[in-house]
Amino acid sequence: MDQFRINQSQFYYIFRKVCNQKISYKSMVDSLNLMDCDIRSDPFSENMDELPELMVVVTPKMKQNFHKYGNWVGFDFTFNLVQENHSNGKNWKVGCFMGISSSKKMVPYGLVLSIDETEERFYQIFKSFFDIMKKEAAVIISD
Repeated sequence: MDQFRINQSQFYYIFRKVCNQKISYKSMVDSLNLMDCDIRSDPFSENMDELPELMVVVTPKMKQNFHKYGNWVGFDFTFNLVQENHSNGKNWKVGCFMGISSSKKMVPYGLVLSIDETEERFYQIFKSFFDIMKKEAAVIISD
């Protein structure tokens, strides 16, 4: 899992960037594109200053992990990680697609940023994720 570690100076750089400026959707997408990430968002707005209501992000390493170990996928939301509210006043939820490697270590497959947990939103999340992966898992575990 060395490829997911960051050193102390990288952490402080990211921390300063996050604390000292409001993150726009454009700057987030630009940064993720530099890392060759696959991104799906909804709604697809022309306004790149406002964050969408849903965003699914998969890095190349996450995609590689999924294709190697993705027989089953676990998904869950974590609350209160993002302190900033969406422009409509709702709180952000961060979701993680996870799996287990052959050495029994947890591996990330994708990240989700969403403002709600409706049935329709879950459908969009899973559809976006599996569209990016171009493959479906045999088993999906979620609550």
